[in-house]
Amino acid sequence: MIAEAVKTGTALEINSSPWRLDLNDSWARKARDAGAILAIDTDAHYPAEFDSVRYGCAIGRRAGLTPDRVLNTGDADTVLDHCRAKTARAVANFR
Repeated sequence: MIAEAVKTGTALEINSSPWRLDLNDSWARKARDAGAILAIDTDAHYPAEFDSVRYGCAIGRRAGLTPDRVLNTGDADTVLDHCRAKTARAVANFR
């Protein structure tokens, strides 16, 4: 899955919800080492759950992630540029 994410430019999610925590630090480190881009999100369904981002950030720190490897540490233009490039690659590969 990590290799395919790197190949397709797909960001892998570190889900910060303490009930999920899908991508742990060792898998996030493997993704980092393979060249993957990651995103840290809260999976918040209520405002009180926004604080759970600290768990995802802790996973990212333990994995040795730097801001340049976490998609949503950039500004809106950075995220949009990533999405546009991913869409362009998908369209080119479809043809």
